[in-house]
Amino acid sequence: MEKTKSLETALSISSDGCNTNTGHTDGANRILEECLGMALQWLVCDLHLNEILFRHLFCKIDGDIKGPITYGGEIGSRISGKDGLARANMNMAFVPISGKVPDTVDEELLHNSDLKHLYNLSILTKLGTKKASQKQINAFFCQPGTVTAARWVTTACNLLTLYLQEENPSSNLTLMVEIIQNLYVPSLFSIKKNWHCSNGSKHLFDIIQLSRELFEEKHPDLYEVVKKTIRKNGYYCHPENVLLGMVHDTDEKVKNKGIQIIQHLRAQDEQRPDGIENIRRFQVPKNINFDARTYYELVDFDDFTPDMICSPPILKNYSLDEIRNLNFKEGYKKVPSNSQHIERFVALTSKAAEYTIGYQNRHQYILNKVAVTKKIPTSATKDVYVNLVNNTDRDNVKKKLCTEQSVEKELVSKIESDMQV
Repeated sequence: MEKTKSLETALSISSDGCNTNTGHTDGANRILEECLGMALQWLVCDLHLNEILFRHLFCKIDGDIKGPITYGGEIGSRISGKDGLARANMNMAFVPISGKVPDTVDEELLHNSDLKHLYNLSILTKLGTKKASQKQINAFFCQPGTVTAARWVTTACNLLTLYLQEENPSSNLTLMVEIIQNLYVPSLFSIKKNWHCSNGSKHLFDIIQLSRELFEEKHPDLYEVVKKTIRKNGYYCHPENVLLGMVHDTDEKVKNKGIQIIQHLRAQDEQRPDGIENIRRFQVPKNINFDARTYYELVDFDDFTPDMICSPPILKNYSLDEIRNLNFKEGYKKVPSNSQHIERFVALTSKAAEYTIGYQNRHQYILNKVAVTKKIPTSATKDVYVNLVNNTDRDNVKKKLCTEQSVEKELVSKIESDMQV
């Protein structure tokens, strides 16, 4: 942060919801606040919440997970382990499960093969073989991927594939598919579509509402699992995050109420004594209203004392008039409610540490990789690689691409070397 001159300009922090990050006394987020001497906006990944909830529901229905790639229970043992799911022919007479999967999604949301595969399988499960397109039917014949405890999109793909090929699916398998169709996939694509941090509380409210509709009457034990999970991971219920949604709300009454609360909190912050011990401690609210009719009713603002809440830190450089008119800078407009972008760089940083020694070398490796990735998409064709070289060399390169399988890797290495020079 010193190198990027961010010590005084940092306003928010994105992370997933593990206690190592979110512990209110010694979590990484809290430690960073104490080092900076100021409160930050906690944007705890809502995609992570969606996956944790799916995991807890799966374990409740099928049994605990035994290891990184091995699930317990009747269903889990069939899709995990060394060999994974044993494939069979599709049951052409499977019973469609409708659910709330959107009929269409923007192509940009299907940015990787796992998400695209999950969506096509969900639509096939929703429509059945008679109404589904050929592309959606073809999704069944793709490999669903290797199941791990960290890749729940892949787990969902395996569960849907298993359901589609079963002659007599069990009640538990059918229930898991209903959860995928009515809760997991709708929430996943809603979060990805409406990704701005101001939508975090709305996403959480939607998850509660979908869970209530699915479980409250028929499966109250599963609804209790949802409540327990959100009581531990419902960081977007915190008023500082709810207020972000309120100031962006299209209802003027809601927006004005949010601005009035911010004005009150700013006056309260002016009276706050200096010192790191007086920075409010950010925690999941204890009293979450699971019967709320809208996202801003999830908590009662009057329940929060100055040691529990402050004015939203991410808005502290904006006047009330600027907030009212949504006159925000481009940087704020690009802040997401999830931390997936950070996780990509964590993986890239780990990769750099495997191949280089020293900060400068690692930094250069990361910059090179980012630059190369922009030039070569994950679904690159041969022409993409051909167009990266000079016109005089293209014929030879194209000829090599047709005869040598390893030439693409050689070209990538050559491009990285040229960029380093």
